Parts: sequence; C-alpha cells; structure tokens
Amino acid sequence: ANFHREVLESKQLVLVEFWAPWCRPCLEMTPAIEQIAQEFSGRAKVGRLRIDDNQELSSTFDVQSPPAVIVFRDGQVIKRR
Repeated sequence: ANFHREVLESKQLVLVEFWAPWCRPCLEMTPAIEQIAQEFSGRAKVGRLRIDDNQELSSTFDVQSPPAVIVFRDGQVIKRR
C-alpha cells in the first residue's frame, strides 16, 4: 500500500526483494536481506514485497519469478538481479 511513497518517491536508494513464502531461495535470502538493511540503515531503504499479494506491481517491474531484487534511485530502476 505504501510502495509509491516508500520506494518511488524516496530520496534514498531503495532495495526491494520481490519474494514469495513458497520460494525456498527467497527464504534462504532473508538473513542476507536483513543484514543489508542493518548495514545500510539511515543511508538506504530495504524492503520486501510479497508477489502473491502484489501481482500488479510484480508485473509492472517484470518480475517473472522470485526472488528478484531491484534497486531504485529517484523512482527509477537502476539495477536488478
């Protein structure tokens, strides 16, 4: 519900993991995503977006399957993996 404000309007760099609870690699990445969030606290935002609950956003950013990690700057995708 807050994707537009928290990601697209953010003045900070934002890393978003598009994930699903049935995705084993997503679950295995959770500790790494949490560590990144701690390391970059105050300098960048880190969030997770559950693709099952946000199919429209997943489609907008061409997320074919999880996990997908996308980095945004000034509302634009600058890196994806």
